[in-house]
Amino acid sequence: MSSIMTHVLIETMIRARLNTKKEKSVRQSGMKVSYRKKDSLSEEEIVMLAKEDPTYFDFLYRKHFQAIFLFINRRTAREQLTKDIVQNTFIKAMLNIHKFEYKGFPFSSWLYRIALNELNQYFRDKNTTRMISFDSKEIPETLEIDDEQVDKDALISILMNEIDQLKETDLLLIEMHFFEKRSYKEISEILDIKEGNAKVKVHRIKAVSYTHLTLPTICSV
Repeated sequence: MSSIMTHVLIETMIRARLNTKKEKSVRQSGMKVSYRKKDSLSEEEIVMLAKEDPTYFDFLYRKHFQAIFLFINRRTAREQLTKDIVQNTFIKAMLNIHKFEYKGFPFSSWLYRIALNELNQYFRDKNTTRMISFDSKEIPETLEIDDEQVDKDALISILMNEIDQLKETDLLLIEMHFFEKRSYKEISEILDIKEGNAKVKVHRIKAVSYTHLTLPTICSV
């Protein structure tokens, strides 16, 4: 399904939910729906309004569509599959936005968690594993390796082997922290784990790679 069709579907669902809410509002109090200019509102305010008025969700959809698309596409490398998962992500977000609460994390973190759950569900249903996609040349710079004594080619080989052995959660940690430059705080929200746990896991994975090279010290993350 194309992104245009996805947007049409989202808009159709918004209209359907809006009509339902309008009918309910008229029946209960006869109140009319009033609209505020979205560009004068913070995202937190828009999210709160979207819980009562689905038309505000369209703003959230347009704002975050590209980021969610890239997040999923990096993990599938298949455009059509990415579009399907992105569509399911926003539909689920719209239907469950009333459950979202601000707890110090941006709305996008909640979207990423939904997208990740949809992605994982797809691979579970297909009983298959996904590939991690990145350029191995990025690794030395990404891991801030500047020690001339380190055999960077050897380290890359070790890291690639370690990545193949990682559990899904640990793989996501590597992707999000090293290659997507996400903070531990945001990672903990997306993966629904404690921030300290995320830090420990990343340190441990990096330490294993350096240990294989018999380095005397381990660089901190």
